[in-house]
Amino acid sequence: MEAFDEVANQTWTTNGALTNASTRDDILDLSYGIDSVQPEGRHAMLKAAWEQDPEMTLHIIFYTRSIHRGKSLGKAFFNAYSWLLLHHPRSALANIHVLIDGTVRTDAELEHARRQAKQKAQAESDGWESVDEKHELLSRRDFKTHGCWKDLLVLATIYCQGQVGGISYNEEYPAKDLENSKRMNMEHNKKQEADAKEKRLQERQKRNQAVSDLLEKDKIYRALHFTIARLFANQLVDDMKQLEKNKQANLKGRHALGFNLSMAAKWAPSLCKSFDKHTLLATSIAELLFPPHTYQDKGESRVHYLNKARELYRKEYLVPLRSAMDITEHYMSPGQWEKVDFRHIPSVCLQQNIGNFFKHAPDAVVDYMSEVARGTKKVSGATLGPNELVYRACNGDLPKNLMKVLKDQPGLSEKFIAAQEQLVNGQWDTLIKSIRDTSLLAVDLGECLAICDVSGSMMCGGDKPENQPLYAAIGLSLVITNLAKRPYNGAVVTFTDRPQAFKVDTDKPFSDQVKTVMSSEVGFNTDICRVFTDVLLPMAKKHKLAPEDMVKRLFIFTDMEFDAADNGMDNYLTTHEFIKKQYEEAGYKVPELVWWNLCNQNVYRSSKEMTVPVTKSDTGVSLLAGFSAAMIKSFLDGDVDDEVDGDASKHTDEEDKDKEGQDENNTAMDFLKKSVYHESFNGIVVVD
Repeated sequence: MEAFDEVANQTWTTNGALTNASTRDDILDLSYGIDSVQPEGRHAMLKAAWEQDPEMTLHIIFYTRSIHRGKSLGKAFFNAYSWLLLHHPRSALANIHVLIDGTVRTDAELEHARRQAKQKAQAESDGWESVDEKHELLSRRDFKTHGCWKDLLVLATIYCQGQVGGISYNEEYPAKDLENSKRMNMEHNKKQEADAKEKRLQERQKRNQAVSDLLEKDKIYRALHFTIARLFANQLVDDMKQLEKNKQANLKGRHALGFNLSMAAKWAPSLCKSFDKHTLLATSIAELLFPPHTYQDKGESRVHYLNKARELYRKEYLVPLRSAMDITEHYMSPGQWEKVDFRHIPSVCLQQNIGNFFKHAPDAVVDYMSEVARGTKKVSGATLGPNELVYRACNGDLPKNLMKVLKDQPGLSEKFIAAQEQLVNGQWDTLIKSIRDTSLLAVDLGECLAICDVSGSMMCGGDKPENQPLYAAIGLSLVITNLAKRPYNGAVVTFTDRPQAFKVDTDKPFSDQVKTVMSSEVGFNTDICRVFTDVLLPMAKKHKLAPEDMVKRLFIFTDMEFDAADNGMDNYLTTHEFIKKQYEEAGYKVPELVWWNLCNQNVYRSSKEMTVPVTKSDTGVSLLAGFSAAMIKSFLDGDVDDEVDGDASKHTDEEDKDKEGQDENNTAMDFLKKSVYHESFNGIVVVD
């Protein structure tokens, strides 16, 4: 039956290559297809995975959201968590805190160790005895979160809008089209304004009644609502205590008051704004912070008490905490753009608003980016996807909102394009550093090589232009080659109908590295087999490379739609089996193959109709999917060199051989467990 199951699992890619429809393991299928399988099939996939291993299913769901250790996916996570909330509500609620707990270590310990080493060296040269100072890790300063506080509000809003079972189109509230927008703008008379005001009032009353009904009749929503409210209330109390400490400590600097504060105050819902319109969470948070048994006066009506509690919530928590955090929006709204501190702008905010910053404060933007280019100032970028950075490096034109403003100002357009390129390069440097520096160690990926699919299918799909698989393939390939050891540092192989080998200068700016890879030929074929038959193995034979000198790990970035292998009469070899056969016939061990799927969202109907290069029984492989570079960190854990004290690579030959043997026997499940059971996910528990 095993042989029959293997044959039954075989399918063909759109280009005629034999492959697998599933990994033949429900847990692996969930991890591989949680974003690429359509929502209807995704729920069946979640159910099957839960029946196999509930704990690991939970870990995969939160790994899917993890910005700093996982896939960094929003929609796929919200869909999976909604399923969890409906079918296992107690487990869903018991673990929601994992999104906002600071559990992901930053490079704080590494930076402290570097400073200590520098001070020690200076003290010794001056003839002084140095004393090591213990480094205290702080919950918010030195740890990052898997998600963000906004995620909690999104989950509550999804439930309130009746979409917890899946996003649906509501005929009653169609999206505004261009024609309606134009008509509304042209017909501004008093009657229409009055009608619109009345309609908004009716919609607000209807919305409020719907949330009130949920709170009264729906046990799951009530539990979700008050769990989220308590998380916000408790964190706001902790942050106010920290703010008082900061004031008493007489800390210096513009951002001193915001030291070790969370982002809860930024995202805590303001009354009648955005998320509060749909969830009424602001009132619940206010009531938790100012409970009626303490703040409701004798004889005072509940309406009057709630209004008082809401105002106290705003005045005593939101205002002082947001002021201390020096939030960028405080300067954007009143037009004080030149006062923005670019170093403290989150990477996504900076990317989305760089045009507006330049429009209102061009000199400040140019000066800051020049300092970033010189290395005297840093820029955030650790949470950006490599695909976004590659797209912007390739498409550095003026945003539409700036074209009109700058067309009559000579020289400013060129300044903006140059500043934008410097921004992208600076954000790339930050991204690489965030992956390389982990805990107490600075790391690299060892002897590895990136293989990048640049075929025509990689330029199809994507809900946004930057989400085309091609940009992700190039970006992730450049991450790998920047982190690889020499002589593989800078090496990239692209493939379409024929492969091309490139040497990228990793010392050059990111934009130059992108240009090097983009110069490769782009075609309509996806002939990955020629990478091995025409480049890697012939090169090894020509130079008579010893087995120990061969590349140890290959990262293959592709949408998995390979061409059929030219294998004579044997048409029943998958692409993976064909590659193994080529190495064995050449007398070399097969390197570890990391199959990384970059296909578009929702392309598979079910977990049994995917295109998967390997199954659960294949060894010496890893199986990943998605655009996030954070997943690469799992290849670095426990396999690093210590840069701090200079004792790099203290491994015996015997230890290296043992490790190689372990890598050869590793399956896709072994790597998945290593990823989703990282220490930062230790708080996850199964309750129901």
